[in-house]
Amino acid sequence: MQFGFEFTADYNKGTFSIPKGFFNDSVKDGTIKFTIEFYDGQVINYAVQKSGTNVTGKGVVS
Repeated sequence: MQFGFEFTADYNKGTFSIPKGFFNDSVKDGTIKFTIEFYDGQVINYAVQKSGTNVTGKGVVS
């Protein structure tokens, strides 16, 4: 995933966003795990659950 295209980060708020369009029909339903490395070296492992057009954040995972 490339910053500014597939996701954006707000360092002041400590948040990141993945546009809903990223989870189009080519992404299968189920749990999707991400490892995101930020410019400052922080690494976050995060998961979402996709079911059809519904995408719900599951939170930080190990």
